[in-house]
Amino acid sequence: MIHMYSRKEDCTGCGACASFCTSIQMTMDEEGFRYPHLDPASCSSCGQCLQICPMVADNHAVIRRYPGPDDVEKMAQSGYPHVFAAWNKDEAVRKESTSGGVFTLLAKQVIATGGLVAGAGLSDDLQLRHILVDTIEGLQRLRGSKYLQSDLGDIYRHIKSALEERRQVFFTGTPCQVAGLNSFLKQTHEGLMTCDLVCHGVPSDKIFRKYINEREGQHGGQAIAVSFRNKKTGWKRYSVTIDFDNGCHSETPMDQDSFMRLFLTDLCLRPSCYSCPYATIPRQGDITLGDYWGVGTAHPGIDDDRGVSLILVNTEKGADRFQRLEGDMIVHHSDLVRGVACNPCVIRPVHIRPERQDFMQDSDRLTLHELIKKYIRQPSWLRSRYAASRKLLSHIKKSAICFLDSKSTGDAGKS
Repeated sequence: MIHMYSRKEDCTGCGACASFCTSIQMTMDEEGFRYPHLDPASCSSCGQCLQICPMVADNHAVIRRYPGPDDVEKMAQSGYPHVFAAWNKDEAVRKESTSGGVFTLLAKQVIATGGLVAGAGLSDDLQLRHILVDTIEGLQRLRGSKYLQSDLGDIYRHIKSALEERRQVFFTGTPCQVAGLNSFLKQTHEGLMTCDLVCHGVPSDKIFRKYINEREGQHGGQAIAVSFRNKKTGWKRYSVTIDFDNGCHSETPMDQDSFMRLFLTDLCLRPSCYSCPYATIPRQGDITLGDYWGVGTAHPGIDDDRGVSLILVNTEKGADRFQRLEGDMIVHHSDLVRGVACNPCVIRPVHIRPERQDFMQDSDRLTLHELIKKYIRQPSWLRSRYAASRKLLSHIKKSAICFLDSKSTGDAGKS
């Protein structure tokens, strides 16, 4: 088997090439990330795998410039994306969802037509895989954030077959996965709607397995269910919960959970995530979904700590689907300036930590507790990041108010 890439930073693991060619397999590397590898014995040297790769086809394997505050203000005046803060009126669904429960409404809309929904679901052995569901009950497995990179398997091929049968398909995934699907299909399909997620980056599967193994050792049973974002203690201060086959149950606040601390401090993300070409605008999906962190500051009075979705409507198709659902949601019009201030990953990826390589090497011999002690210094880097984010939010909020005030004055002058 030979590598399909020159640098690991150039491969997002979208799997488009492996879906297109049976000579390519996605295999796990030593850090716990999947990469395509080619079997030279069965390769015909047609070169189509490179044409199907969105990073190569779109010339994304380069250092790029991400939007700054001035760019965001210009984008806010240019039309798409339309930005909203919203949540599902069904409080039971909202409670089970990571943020506002809007994904379920979009998915149910497609299922009602006899269509299919493709999303990431955890299997019984806690492997994250993209699956297709065609029932409301099946959506349960797709709700909520799962902080891993899903195995796409043959999902692109199944979607292509469904579209050729004129069935509607709703695909949701990370921006690079949406880009991979679009590149694999090679053409637009009226029956396909895509939704990309505001992505912090995908952490190492090896680190997650280490985390599960350590937890199983602590509780004396096999982990059978994980919730990365349990809102029992609130949306903003969520917990990670694990159920074990011996009846034990663990519930750990996010800022005390070892896996979440390592993930949120950006120590164990996929190499391509630190320079992701899809973590920007224009977004890859017809609709973008994320958490509207800090919505109470951006839009005072609407944060009840039960979850609010940040929604970017990026295309006419997305706008049409979203408008059909407004009767089932509480919707507040927002704007890109405020949305980006509350969730900066809309327009730029996280920065790589200089210690990342050393961390990944040490992860083979140190426990997670030892890794945290060595690489997350006191005061907690997470708390420092939170404080810095609050400061940035305050600054951009002031800019947003000035921008909106000037826009309002300009509109009044035209009336």
